[in-house]
Amino acid sequence: RISKEYVAVKKDRSQPKPVREMLKDKFQKAQWLLSAIEQRRNTLRRVTQEIVKHQRPFFDVGPDHILPLKMEQIAERVGVHVTTVSRAVDDKWVETPRGVFPLKRFFGGGTKNNQTGEDVAWETIKQKLLEIIGAEDKSKPLSDEEIVERFKAAGLN
Repeated sequence: RISKEYVAVKKDRSQPKPVREMLKDKFQKAQWLLSAIEQRRNTLRRVTQEIVKHQRPFFDVGPDHILPLKMEQIAERVGVHVTTVSRAVDDKWVETPRGVFPLKRFFGGGTKNNQTGEDVAWETIKQKLLEIIGAEDKSKPLSDEEIVERFKAAGLN
């Protein structure tokens, strides 16, 4: 924000003209900065809204329902360059009913489920692997081939 005291000094006609001119220049720069901050805030809001819209299953059902998502998809929907999306989500976090997550967590590739044809995110595949390993008999761990067979039974290669 711009200080009310400086606004008053700028409007004060009893101030010397060089002071008023200097303040006018500073006000223009401050307005530009405020505008840039507002534009950045709006971009971050729009990017976050599109991420949430795309990842609705994650928020409604749970982490193993995260969908593959590329920054290019969000950039296209928001109407900005992909580098803008990258900068917007860098070091930004979102608080959700499911916890606090870095925005970058919602981006990632994936593969198709061979049985349903649906997209499956790598994150979901990692969760499935953890589930398989977590359920195995620790005294007789599954072989890599057995794990592969369980993935195939779930429609994943």
